[in-house]
Amino acid sequence: MEKMASLHESTWEKVGIREAILNSVYQIKKNDDLVHGLAERWCPETKTFILSWGEVTITLEDKMIAGYSVLGSPAFCPVETAELKELEEKLNEAQKELRMSKARKADHRPWMRKFMDSGSEIEHEALLALWLSRFVLSPNNVIIKSVFSNAIHLARGTRIALAPVVLANIYIDLTSLKEKIVALTKFDNWGDEDNKLAVTVRSPFQLVQIWAWERFLHLRPKPNLIKTGEPRFALWQEKLTIVENVRKVIDSSKDDFDWHPYVKPVKIWNVPKFYGEKEIAIPSTSCCHAIRNGPRSSTLCFSNQ
Repeated sequence: MEKMASLHESTWEKVGIREAILNSVYQIKKNDDLVHGLAERWCPETKTFILSWGEVTITLEDKMIAGYSVLGSPAFCPVETAELKELEEKLNEAQKELRMSKARKADHRPWMRKFMDSGSEIEHEALLALWLSRFVLSPNNVIIKSVFSNAIHLARGTRIALAPVVLANIYIDLTSLKEKIVALTKFDNWGDEDNKLAVTVRSPFQLVQIWAWERFLHLRPKPNLIKTGEPRFALWQEKLTIVENVRKVIDSSKDDFDWHPYVKPVKIWNVPKFYGEKEIAIPSTSCCHAIRNGPRSSTLCFSNQ
């Protein structure tokens, strides 16, 4: 990643994935109690956590802070030109070669050994395919063929709307986890291992935990100090908090819940440009007119129609 960043960071910035890629190198330690406590309160119908004092949820704003773009071409859009199809075929051949090996699958480590420092013309695309497979669209132990078109588009400077897909996958996994939690309550014989239901989470579920740390003040560990150039995930590198009763803290957080964590100053970390420095209320009886008052203003519109 470091080598590719030195060569392609400007492209990552252009397509809106720079921070998402940089975030991938941070170790976010899993807190099972926290994740289960949230999943127990998940409502599949409303896609919200229903708490004793209200409803809250993960939104596209959180995905934007995590470095994913809400704008761009649809995810998994195909490659169309002959040049791009040739690149896709080279990635397909590389995956096929690994699947024909003794391991019979394109694991991440063999994929990295094949392309890292290889001088290959598709090393950048191969890195993005690894990143998309491991951290974004279907976190897995193998390189998945469906991400190749996205990797090629991103490497060529085409923005892909990854944020909606990531958010949708998190919603799906939260629903699946909630269903399994409900199903487990129906079993009486906890000693029988066959009665325990497992659920495999395929979305980047560390984003759920970070969402909770950003908002539930009494659940978060003490954040790290961010160094110049580091993304916001650096706050939580290797952090772990042990709370005796997570569910009690969640249900008693009405007055401590942080509704707008990302607009508060964090040393070194710059507030994203999509937040305005001031709000302007513009009532209108017919339509909303977007009025900009300086480079960092935002507009709040009301319409009677």
